[in-house]
Amino acid sequence: MAQRLLFQFPDRFDLSPPFDREMIDQAKILEISAEYLHPLSKEIHDGLSVAALSQAEDAQVHRLIGDIAQSLIRKMVIEHSLRSFTQARMRQAREEFEGESPSSVIRKLIDSASHITTTVLAPLARDTMFKNPLSAAPEVELRQRCGIGLSIAMTQRREYAELWRHLEAIEHTRIVSEISKTAWTEAVRAYAARN
Repeated sequence: MAQRLLFQFPDRFDLSPPFDREMIDQAKILEISAEYLHPLSKEIHDGLSVAALSQAEDAQVHRLIGDIAQSLIRKMVIEHSLRSFTQARMRQAREEFEGESPSSVIRKLIDSASHITTTVLAPLARDTMFKNPLSAAPEVELRQRCGIGLSIAMTQRREYAELWRHLEAIEHTRIVSEISKTAWTEAVRAYAARN
């Protein structure tokens, strides 16, 4: 089921939070789960119907037990499949980034956030360079603006927000550092080109 979800949702990283799931996503997940759970559901109901101690009058009780078991199993299977989906996507994203693949979604997030942050940094770079052309980047303000660039990038592309939510703190630090350096260099270069 997780493999099918990976194929069905190629640009997503997290299908689990209900508040972040579109109705069409929910419908597709439930459709896929029904397809995979149907044989198991049939086995549960068939097993209960031919239980050794079955009496004809116990059919309703067995049906109720089967429905409860099916509901619990369905919940467990869906949750496990969604976790497997996210783990597989994150592993792939990390491998592509470490392999320096240009199609890496982490690389795309960094590039997008760097471009936005460069624009946000333009006034700060201009003021800083005007006062002292040899100034170092103002770290605190740089990180704040980097946060703005990241937030905008994650608002523009849902998969960036899902990816960010599952990255570790050390990965956040590395990405923010790279965005900050790239954006500051580009903002200073743009200022120098205009003067």
